[in-house]
Formats: sequence, structure tokens, C-alpha cells
Amino acid sequence: MVLIIIQNKLRFSRVEYVGCSSIVLFLLFLPLAIVIKEELLLRKSSSTSNLEIVVAEKTPELPSSPAPDQKHTSCFSDVFNPPERGEDYTILQGLFSADMLILFVATICGVGGTLTAIDNLGQIGNSLGYPSHSTTTFISLVSIWNYLGRVASGFASEIFLTKYKFPRPLMLTFVLLFSCIGHLLIAFAIPNSLYFASVIIGFCFGAQWPLIFAIISEIFGLKYYATLHNCGGLASPVGCYILNVLVAGRLYDKEALRQLEAQGLTRKPGQDLTCKGVHCYRMAFIIITAAALFGSFVSAILVVRTRKFYKGDIYKKFRDQEAKNADSDHHVDNMPANSNGVLPLTQIDKSTSVQPSKKETEPHISDVRLHNLSFLGLVPQEIDGCHNHPSSWEPNVLVDHIFGWVEALLQYVTTRTSIWYDIVRFEPELVRFLLFGYTPKDLIPLGGGVIYYKLRSVFILR
Repeated sequence: MVLIIIQNKLRFSRVEYVGCSSIVLFLLFLPLAIVIKEELLLRKSSSTSNLEIVVAEKTPELPSSPAPDQKHTSCFSDVFNPPERGEDYTILQGLFSADMLILFVATICGVGGTLTAIDNLGQIGNSLGYPSHSTTTFISLVSIWNYLGRVASGFASEIFLTKYKFPRPLMLTFVLLFSCIGHLLIAFAIPNSLYFASVIIGFCFGAQWPLIFAIISEIFGLKYYATLHNCGGLASPVGCYILNVLVAGRLYDKEALRQLEAQGLTRKPGQDLTCKGVHCYRMAFIIITAAALFGSFVSAILVVRTRKFYKGDIYKKFRDQEAKNADSDHHVDNMPANSNGVLPLTQIDKSTSVQPSKKETEPHISDVRLHNLSFLGLVPQEIDGCHNHPSSWEPNVLVDHIFGWVEALLQYVTTRTSIWYDIVRFEPELVRFLLFGYTPKDLIPLGGGVIYYKLRSVFILR
């Protein structure tokens, strides 16, 4: 800002421009040093231990059936029954809330007035007789102080709220009152007052947005903050249309036509109107000042309504949630692990697992047959370890299992042909047992129990 003002007063050489640009670029990239420093500290303090949780088998989660007497609740049933301030409002509860209406009106008056001044700043400078290079200075001042207002209001409101329980709506009220000074400087056109008005209006325009959005997040919660944030932002175009188009624009055109008629001229179709003098924007900005005063009064009503809320600890629920998450992480970190950093499956909380129903644990003939084939080495271990899951008998999974069984059978037959030849030739009942799921108890009356255990020993020896 200082460089811009000096540049408009003095002539800079090429070397001086390069020097000023270097200083600006250095200051622009200076915050990167903070980022790099924090990243280095974060890497040093980060934990290097890796915890691996090995889960051998995941029990399927049973679908929970809704209660038969559960009734569908309409989203309009609790619109006018909002929760406590600070809790998560629904979208309709937030939009129809009295606090949101008050904040919306205050935003229309405050942001609409400052945005009107910013949009017409060049034309205001021309009507008051400022040189053209001063107009660029006004725009630069507004941009710089707009940024400073956003930063200052965010930091200051947070410090005052944390240390002194100073409510944010009250700070918004003071910002609206402060903007009235800038509007009055434009209305009465004191010499060189437009420089100060640019600083004040730019600062107030930037300072309002962090306060408005912070108030929305604190009062209405964070669950639907994105939607409520944008609904609160709708006040900006509404206020700009009312105060800029309907008030400042029409009054400017009216004064320009009066001056044109005073010169004995008539306006041609499509001709732009040009107004010169203090009266071009005087009445418009007096009305805008009154609107800002009304907005500060409306904001003061919100201060009264939320005074108990801001006197309390508005961040308590976030600290409780953070402490709960920290306790959960500490519980996981304290679990004993192996030398390889692997957490045993027995350490996992069994309360979170879903117990299978009795119907799922009952043996099926296919399960018995699969178990017998696995015993003889015909089924791959990964298939055998999951055959009791209901999900493994879905069509696509079942096809994969069948192809795996057939491949294992063919492989086993080609390597153990002689053994299978003896089984088929001398023990047909044992073949029925292997193929159709007969248990050893069924084979004992047929005389196959002894052969079953003998055959088992043969396979193990080979």
C-alpha cells in the first residue's frame, strides 16, 4: 500500500521498479518458510512404528432388519423445533431459524452497502474530481485492506472469544458501525476523504465475511455447514441489488438528468449519463449509512439472543470428541504386538464381531463333502478356510470354488492314480463316502471304518 501511494506521487526508474518488485515477491513467499518449518517438525515428531493388524477371517455382517413399528418421519416435522444452539441443525431448521433471518438481514445491510461503494468507487472518484491515477489507488487500497480485514477479524474475534468470551455477533455489530464512517466520508466529500473511505470500506467489507461464516458454523453446527454457508452468502447479491441498483444507481441517474436539463440538453437514446459534483452520491450514501445503522441494530438483537451461548464453552463438544478419539488411539497403541509388529487376532475386540446364527453353524452335506476332500488334499487350503461362509456360496464365488475343486481332483488323480484305482476296485462304499458325504459312522456298519482309517494312514505315509 505504501509503495502504491509513493508510486502515484513520484516517478520510479526501472531499477527502482525491480527493487520494489523483489521486495514484494520476497514478502509474498515469506509464509512458505513457516510451512517448511512445520513440515520438518512434523516429520521429526511423527511416529515410525507401524502397527499391522492381521485378520485371518472376517465374519460377514448380518443385515439388520428394520423394526416393524418404525415410522417414517417427514423432514418438515421438526422444522420449527430446532436443537440447542451449537448442535447440528438440519438445512430447513437453519433456513427457518430466527437467528439465520437476523443474520441475513444484517448481511444485506452491511455487505450490500460496502459492496455498493466498491463497485462505484471509480465513478465516485470521477464525480468528485479526483485524477484518473487516483482511481487506481482507491482500488488498490480497497483490495489490500479487504485482505487485512479478513485476517484481522478472524484472529481478533477468536482471541477475544477465547480469552474474554467476547461474542462474534457483537464484533460484527462494531464492524457495521465502523463502516458508517466510510459511507459518510463519501456522502459529504471532504477533501481527500476518499482515500480514508477506501481504507475503511475495504477493511469493513473483508472483516464481515469471516465473522458471518464463523457465526453460522457456531450456531447451526457443522453437519450442513456447506449449504448454510452458501445460503448466508446469498445476502451479498441481494443487498448489492437493493442498495446498488435500486438506490445508488437510480439516484445517480436522477441527478445526472437534472444536470443535463440544467444545461439545456436532452438525453439521446443510448447515451451514458455523467454526473459531476458532491450531490451525485450524497443522498445514496446517506441512505446506505442508515441501512448500515439498521444492520448494526439487527446484529445487536442477535447479540442479545446468543449471549448465554457465547458465555459458555462453545468448543467443549469438540474437545470431548478429540479426547475420545485420543483414548481410542491410545488403546490401540498399547495393544501387545509380536516382534514383527503384527497384532495378534486375539487382541481384537470381540464385541465388534457378529456371531453367526445357529442355522449358519449347522453342517451341510456339501460342507462335509468339502471337508472330506480337503482331508485327502483335494481342495486348496484357501478354499477350505472359507467354505463355511454363506458369501462363498454365491453364484460367482461358487463357480470359482467348483473350478478349483475340479482342478485339484485332476491334479491329484494324475499323481495318485494307483491309489485311486485300488479304492474304486476294492472299496466302492468308501467312494460313496467321499463323493456323497457319508460320515465314518455310516461306514462302520458296512465295514468301511477300518479301511477309512487305514486309507488315511496310507495317504499320510505317501
